[in-house]
Amino acid sequence: QTSNEVHQYNNALESLQSKFFIFLDEKYFSFFFKSIIIICMRFQSVNFVLGTTVGFYNWYIFQKIQKNNITILDDGISILLIEKFVIKYERKNIRFFSKYSKFIQSELLDSKSIFADEKPLNKSETIEFLGVFGSPIVELEIIDTFQYEEIIMKIANFLRADNVLYFMHRKERRKFTNPSISEITSERMNSIEIIRSMKVLPRSYWTIHSSALIDMMLITSDPNFQFFFTSINSKLQMRNMKEYGIDS
Repeated sequence: QTSNEVHQYNNALESLQSKFFIFLDEKYFSFFFKSIIIICMRFQSVNFVLGTTVGFYNWYIFQKIQKNNITILDDGISILLIEKFVIKYERKNIRFFSKYSKFIQSELLDSKSIFADEKPLNKSETIEFLGVFGSPIVELEIIDTFQYEEIIMKIANFLRADNVLYFMHRKERRKFTNPSISEITSERMNSIEIIRSMKVLPRSYWTIHSSALIDMMLITSDPNFQFFFTSINSKLQMRNMKEYGIDS
């Protein structure tokens, strides 16, 4: 876990004031989650803290559990889609503990969702490249490498980007064969820290899942930057962040 994830979990657990808690990583959660759902539907005193869990399980929980308290932690860009779900279906049992509090309705936030503002990005030269914040969707066998590469190049062509700078997720391996895609990774820096070190930046940014897209939006006020994402649940339709009332 990153230091931010540890901070979120600790504060979320403190807010729920539970006497006991069980932590299940993705592997065990995916194995036991149906049994957990049944137990929780019988005992309303059981609370949920959902963080870096495969999205399918989160959606299943939202549909089945309507009385137990649920606290949502940051899990990529999906937290914005979850907020829309909560508002649409008026789910009073769900609250958010998120560093993206400026994008989430205040009445849905845990009172401790307060994070220091990130240092603004220094002004840099921009070029007609597409910056992609990677997601381990191939490694998780959601889609294959060929499909993922094809999606990336279709978006690059749509945005008239000459080349793609692919900022790899820490759980990814190198996999693309298209020479237009440059895979970038660092053992010492995350994607945003790499971008801060660059003198020339892509003008457009896209992701399927990574919260780094929002992190990038939070540190820049340049109106020339464009931000897009694609949701697996929306049949791979690309969406502009402005559709969600979110602008840099």
